[in-house]
Amino acid sequence: MTGIITNTSMSPELQLHYSEKFLATPRRNLIYSIGVDEHDPENHMGQNTRMRRYERLSTDGGELDGSGLDPAPEIVQFTDVDAKMEHFAKVLVVNDQVTMYQNDRVLNKFTLLLGQWLVEKEDRLMKEVHEGASSFVNATGGLNGDNPTEPTGDDLDDIEVALLGQDAKTILDSVQATDQFSTSGNMDSFVALCSTDLVKDLRQIEDFKVRSNFAGDKDNFRKEEYGFYGRFTFFVSSGGSVVPNASNNGSNVYNITCKGMESVAKLENNLDTARVIYRDPYVVSTVEQNATLAGRFSLARAISNQAWIINLRCTKSA
Repeated sequence: MTGIITNTSMSPELQLHYSEKFLATPRRNLIYSIGVDEHDPENHMGQNTRMRRYERLSTDGGELDGSGLDPAPEIVQFTDVDAKMEHFAKVLVVNDQVTMYQNDRVLNKFTLLLGQWLVEKEDRLMKEVHEGASSFVNATGGLNGDNPTEPTGDDLDDIEVALLGQDAKTILDSVQATDQFSTSGNMDSFVALCSTDLVKDLRQIEDFKVRSNFAGDKDNFRKEEYGFYGRFTFFVSSGGSVVPNASNNGSNVYNITCKGMESVAKLENNLDTARVIYRDPYVVSTVEQNATLAGRFSLARAISNQAWIINLRCTKSA
């Protein structure tokens, strides 16, 4: 007879031997650092980092007409973007029974869980930055009768035009066509990030191409990569951006974040890189009963160009 037993139903004195292999811990796709511009701030230079982007020079005037007069000088324009370094940590208390009555594999699993927390926490923080983009468009081309509607090719085409009109640069290189059956090449593309809840609607978009139809070596594609449409390569995650009950009909509204190169920046502190910390029981507890495991990291994040990132707000077809 098999079943699931919670630890609240076991006697504290019961000695357990955990199997050689633990059951898999759910782990979502990490997509919100894809296409992010990464910086390494200098050490001991303050909590805030300023990034500066100089604007292009005007192409008006500048002709030398033989009068001997120099062209009028131009003041160079720039935009400053500030990012504040933030610090995050997670602490686990480990009772001595973990190693006394059970085995060290449990402690090792706790360490892996902290590592998973580190990367998933960072992904969530970066998602919040993407959600804060000032530019958004409601999908209107769908047929579900809601506002916004489900995503359509026309909605994505409008965002492509908007990004190209702002001179946004694509993030991913083109994929050349090959002689593989049922495959075709892809143009160089922007990145689109969204929830796995939308994959059914994405496949309904005419000319949407799933990853299995990409040309080339499939090992070169990321596991989060789902498909391609127009100038967008889609990456999906169960932790994708969603606003509950925000549509006119009370349905969840999903953000498909469409972005170009250098639209979002991430900075990591070289003096506080992601790490897992272990403290022995004799340090933590008077009677050497409890040990602690902790994970910590530091991160600064910011949208570096609002014109190069647009959220397509949409709902599901059903």
